[in-house]
Amino acid sequence: MKGKLKQYLPGITVFLFCNILFFTPGNDLPKVGDWFGEFSFDKVIHTCFFALMNFLFIFPVLKGSFLQKRSIILYITLAFCLWGVAVEFIQQNFIPGRSFSVVDMIADAAGALIAYVFVLLFFRRHLARPGTSEL
Repeated sequence: MKGKLKQYLPGITVFLFCNILFFTPGNDLPKVGDWFGEFSFDKVIHTCFFALMNFLFIFPVLKGSFLQKRSIILYITLAFCLWGVAVEFIQQNFIPGRSFSVVDMIADAAGALIAYVFVLLFFRRHLARPGTSEL
């Protein structure tokens, strides 16, 4: 059990760090400005954080049969998509200076899906042994 938990330590660490940022009151956050016009830098941050968190939780699962792990990878991705929705509700109802944003939820889901697609395309193709489904 101790070895399995160690594999998830990077993911847990990044998850905790991101959630500290997500649940920091709005007036305590640094102002990043509007670098990209309508598509603010905040959305890029959301997408990157959720892609990284999802990837770090998927990566330890990749050992063994890819086909057997595909459903687990999908469940992890769906969990992060749902967590993105939950974060917005928590921010709106419990965190001063923070608000609900559908665009943030879309950015969160996009990040999780980017990691999912990356794993499906890259790891399946580059780590699978010829003629088998093993990673």
